[in-house]
Formats: sequence, C-alpha cells, structure tokens
Amino acid sequence: MLRSIVCILGLALLFQGCAVLKSEKTNQISNLTDQDKFSFDSLYIEAQKNIMLSNFITAKFQLERCMAINPFDGAVSYQLASIYFNQSDFNSAIYFAQKACDLDPKNVWYKLLMSNLYKQTKNFDKSILILLEIIKIDPKNIDRYIELSDLYLQQKNYKKAILIYDQIENKFGLI
Repeated sequence: MLRSIVCILGLALLFQGCAVLKSEKTNQISNLTDQDKFSFDSLYIEAQKNIMLSNFITAKFQLERCMAINPFDGAVSYQLASIYFNQSDFNSAIYFAQKACDLDPKNVWYKLLMSNLYKQTKNFDKSILILLEIIKIDPKNIDRYIELSDLYLQQKNYKKAILIYDQIENKFGLI
C-alpha cells in the first residue's frame, strides 16, 4: 500500500518536475549534448524523488550535479533554495533563490520564495519590494495583496496596510 502511494506521488512529481524543467530552461540548454541533457533530467527527477522522501542530503548532491551540468537552470537553484530554507540555512537559501530570480526574473514562484525568505529573516522592506514586483507580474492574485498588507502591519505601518485593504476592496470586492 505504502509503496503504491510512493509510486503514485513519484509519478505526479515526475510529471510536475518535467513540466517545470522544460519551462524553466534557457537557451543555454541547447549547448548541452544529448548525454548531458539525459544526465541532467535523470538527476533532476531523482532529486525530486529524494526531496519527496526527505532525503535532502542526497537531493542536494543531485541538484548540485545538475547545476554543474547546466548552471543556467532556475529550477535547480529554486529547489536548492527550498531545501536550504526548510533546513533554516537562510544565507544559502537567499543565495540560491536570488540566483533563480536572476535566471528567470518573471517567475512568480521564485520571487515568492525570495519574499518568504526575507520575511522569515525579518527583512520586511526587501520582502515588501519583492511582493510589489510579484503584484506587477500577477495583479489578479488577492493572496499577494493580503501578504503585503500583513507585512505592513508587522512594520506597524497602518496607513499603508489600510491602503492595500482599500485596493483589495476596489479590485476584488469585500473579502
């Protein structure tokens, strides 16, 4: 039973990982040999499996090998940042999240991780700036406005929090 669940979750992650992998690669991937592409994809999928199984040391090793093959893949940096974040190694997490954001500046998920890292480390100003960038990219997501107002409240900047609540009401109606 447990084996079946792990297999189903693994397949789901495999398809998700492949979709993320395919959508995140830059033109640099075209410079890779077929063997490098195969090695990269295999390592990335295995890393995703190991993340699911909480084998983070193995996953980090596999992701680092992916990075050695293709240092221009934002998904690898994002996954490394997520692992470091979950292990409370915030400096490493910020480094890799920033690298992912640099590789794909319009990726909302990368920016959201970066914002959460700054929030976790009490760097609210940077978290707010990133949330404002995310709102420009995805202005229809009410959750980002709520997160932004929460950050203003944490800073005791009640006027800005109220302005965000007014924006929420104007854009989305009463919540």
